[in-house]
Amino acid sequence: MSSEPLVASVVHKNIKTMLQVRQQAEDRRGYQYRLVSRITEYMGSFPFVLVQAAFISLWVGINSDWVSGVWKFDKFPYPLLSIAMTAEAIFIAIFILMNQNHMKDLAQKREDLDVQISLLTEHEVTQIMSMTEKISKHLNIKEKNQNIQDLKTETSPEKVLQVIELEIEKMEK
Repeated sequence: MSSEPLVASVVHKNIKTMLQVRQQAEDRRGYQYRLVSRITEYMGSFPFVLVQAAFISLWVGINSDWVSGVWKFDKFPYPLLSIAMTAEAIFIAIFILMNQNHMKDLAQKREDLDVQISLLTEHEVTQIMSMTEKISKHLNIKEKNQNIQDLKTETSPEKVLQVIELEIEKMEK
């Protein structure tokens, strides 16, 4: 086995930091939200399907002629089973919505981080281009690309959004 690292040390450091931040965010969540996450994770699994199928089969079996000598508490068309399944569906829907709200919040935080990193990167690239242009002038190197001046200009997120909205309006007309 090679002693070379699989990734650069900075990448490894960033992975560790990302995982630590994720764990800290999970630790800040309330107990009820961690419980909801575990419940929805279980409800989205094959064992849950098997438990549901076994429960319904047992219920129907007890309350039909499949099993003799057992008191039938919910005759066909199984109204109690319908009520139980409806109540379960309501709770499942609530748990899923709670989990989706949490996922939406996480996605928003990631999106905000992505925008900040993109803006920082754009600023840094603009600065690098300006420095490169100064070096080129100092070395008396002529640049023929007309886009350089445009690319050296800081990008205003507000103006970009305004142009996007205008283009969307044009498309909708």
